[in-house]
This record gives sequence, C-alpha cells and structure tokens, in this order.
Amino acid sequence: MKRKKWLLLAVLVVALGGGGFGLVRSRGNNKDIPPLVTVREGPLALKVSETGTVQPLLQVEVKSKVGGRIKRMYVDEGDWVKAGQIVAELEVPEIERQADQTRAQLDAARARVNEERAALTLAEGQTAAELDQAKAALAGAQARLEQVRAGPRQQEIARAKAAVGEAQVRVADARRTLERKRDLLAKGFVSQQEVDAAQTENDVTKQALDQAQESLNLLLAGSRPEEVRAAEQEVARSRALLGVANANLQQMALRKATIAQALAAARQIEKVLEEVETRLHDAVIFAPRSGKVIRRSIREGELITSGVATFTAGMPIVTIADLSKMLVKVNLNEVDIARVHLGTTAEITLDALHGRKFHGRVSKIAPSSTEGLAAVDQAPGRQAIVRFPVEVEISDPCPEMRPGMTANIDLIIERADRALYVPNDAVHGSPQRQVWLMTSEGLREQPVETGIANETYTQIKSGLKAGDKVALHIKVAVKRRVVEMQGGSAGRHISERAGR
Repeated sequence: MKRKKWLLLAVLVVALGGGGFGLVRSRGNNKDIPPLVTVREGPLALKVSETGTVQPLLQVEVKSKVGGRIKRMYVDEGDWVKAGQIVAELEVPEIERQADQTRAQLDAARARVNEERAALTLAEGQTAAELDQAKAALAGAQARLEQVRAGPRQQEIARAKAAVGEAQVRVADARRTLERKRDLLAKGFVSQQEVDAAQTENDVTKQALDQAQESLNLLLAGSRPEEVRAAEQEVARSRALLGVANANLQQMALRKATIAQALAAARQIEKVLEEVETRLHDAVIFAPRSGKVIRRSIREGELITSGVATFTAGMPIVTIADLSKMLVKVNLNEVDIARVHLGTTAEITLDALHGRKFHGRVSKIAPSSTEGLAAVDQAPGRQAIVRFPVEVEISDPCPEMRPGMTANIDLIIERADRALYVPNDAVHGSPQRQVWLMTSEGLREQPVETGIANETYTQIKSGLKAGDKVALHIKVAVKRRVVEMQGGSAGRHISERAGR
C-alpha cells in the first residue's frame, strides 16, 4: 500500500514539475525519509488564467435610420466592404410620395414669390412716376396761387401799356391810309377794292387796340376772387394727388411684407423637403467603415424598423468588423481582478488553432461588476461569484482568427526569467518559510526567503541553490505530554509520562 502511495506521488510531482523535477529516493531502507526533489532554476510566472471569446476590436452594427422593406441586399456574410459602399436599399413609397408632394408645394410657393416680386416692381415704377407728377403739379399750383394772390407785376403792366401805345399808333396810321384811299377813289386814281382793304386794316387795328386796352385794364384791376379760388382749388387737388401717391408708396411696404411671408413659407417648405429627401437618402444604407461582413441579420423582402425613430434600438442589417485588430473578452472574478491592471501582458491560445501562442495586453477593465454574470455563476445555496469584464487586445492576430472562437488566456501578473523554484509542497511554515534540506547528515530545516508563488511552484530568493535536494510532505514526530490524575476529591496527585 505504501509503495503505491509513493508511486502516485512520484507521478504527480513529475506531472506538475514540467521543468524536470525528479524524485530522489534515500539510500538504505529508512522508511521515514520522504520523497526528495531537486531545486531547479528557470523562468517562473504568476498567472491568472481564464477562458474568453475572441472579438474584433472594432465592429459596428449597420442599421437603418428609416423603416421599410428591404428592396435589395448588396453584400453577404464574408464579403469585404469599403467605407461608403452601398450595403442595402429599402422600399419607401410613403417617403417618395411625401417628397413629390413637398416638391410641388415648394414650386407653388416659389411661383407666388416671383409673382409678388414682379407685381412689386411694376407698382414701384408706377408709384414713383405718380409721386413725381403729383409733386410737380403741386409745385406748379402753389406757384400759380402765389402769382394770382400777388397780382400783376409792374413789368407786365408796362408791357401792356406799351402794347396799347403800339395799337393806337397802328390805328392812327390805318385811319390816315383809309382817308387817303377814299380821296383817291373820288378822283378815280384807285379802285374800290383798295379802299375796302384799307377799311379792313383800319378795323383790325381798332380791334387789336381794344384787346390791348382790355388786357391793360385787367392788369390794372388786379386778380379777381374767382381766379384766386380757382388757383386754391388747383393746389388742393394737387395735394390730394400727392397724398394718393404717398399712400400707394406705403402699400409698397405691405407688398414687401407679403413677399417676406411668401419667402418664409417657401423656406419652411424647403426645410421640410430637405428632411424628406434626407429620409429618402437614408433609404440607401452605406457602410460606415471598411471591414468584413461577419453577420447578416436581414434578407431581401423583410421589413425593418428605424434605428432612431423607435423606442427599441432598431434592427441591425449587417455587422461589419475590422479583423486586422482582435481582442479577447474575459470575465475575471473579484479575487483576480485586483491583481490585473491596464497593460498587463497576456499569453493566449485558441482551441481552434492548436500549438500556436499569441500575445496581448489588457486594454480595458470594467469599473464595476456585471450582475448578469454573477447570477449565472450563482449556485443554489451559494453566494454569487462577482465578475468583472476585461478586454485583452491581441498584438499578433492572424487571418485564421474568427470572432466567437474560444480563447484560453493567461494574464502574467508577475514574472521572473531566472528563478530558483521548488514545488509548493516543499515549503512550509509561517511567517518564516522553511524547507527540509537534505544534507550529508540527513534532513534539516532550512529557512528560506520566498518570492513568486503560483499554483505549482514557489520561488526561492535565498536559502537554497540550484541542485539542492529538499523533501516533500515531511512528517516530524512530536512529543506529547500525558497527564494522569490520581487521588480523591480531597486531593489529587499529578504525574507525567512521555508518549508518542
């Protein structure tokens, strides 16, 4: 039975040693000497091991801003796409009809603005001409009224008197000519026709004299009341026309306000049209970034909801990932999370890629635990294991990596490249750590200073050297004191004897 036990220990130590720890059997037949192991030198690391999932460092779910039916899909799973490439196209007849109606409304609004502007330009020209005419007419009427009220000027009277004098001279000359013609007619020297002509000239000069005298008399008499009233009425009429012209000018401001309202209405319709055309443009789905389509969630003919206009997050169409940068997502329990920090190095192996080791660093540590993960780890009657999501970015990914692969990750908490180490079972004692060292005189306790300790080995910083032999699972005989009680109740005799 004891032989089988020794063999089992030997197999266990060899399996755990990995670095070549060998058992050293004591010489002779001393059955109390335990198995011995050799102190080795080599790299030693303290690791936190966990299983996670490979994920792309950058991936996006492509969703639609509008709801509708998928008219056409342009990509499929496994396709490489570039940023701006068309991914899918939706059927949105309601938005198209709304766009047509809005365009028609905008055309009508713009036509109204053009009509109002043309009418304003015509009215401004007419009103300006009417205003100028009214101002000129008023100025002339006021000048005429002032002239009428002031009466004739001395220059006018002098000219009228001169005209009367000239008319009198012509009358006297015409009378003398007529008398001479009559005398000649009586003597037979002229004809009756010449006499008649002289008579006509005499009558004309008299009439001209009468008119000149009448004009002079009017000037000397001054302006008549009816002339003043007529001039005043003309001024009033001119002022009324000017008021109408000014009123028409005020109407131009109202016309401009109407045009401003029409422009505002047109701009509002333009904004509505921009929104509708944006929604129409959103019916064509473009790739937001370059990468590989790792998942297609929708097929042609299916209905999807908007990703921005609903209470839900919307339906993803495809998922695009940048597979040139990969990471591993793991969930560490609260015992290990305190020893991990940003930048902690990691060694990664994948179940799907046997024999290959990858490297990485911790790039993200969740600031709080995930309650959902704790609930999963909670067994009936036991307290839930609190876990924290951690992301490890892979520094040397390969094309064979695929999202979702299982990854075994070792986070290197502490490492010593050249360390003396022994199995954990060879070290005992607290706080002073010791080992059982095999010497030429047999086993003796040797104080040691320990360093890194993982699940298998403990680093020895001082107290041992490479090649020393130390014992595993040593049992030391302990002396016990046996106390025997003798005597009655009145008195007792105490004696001791040694026992094993």
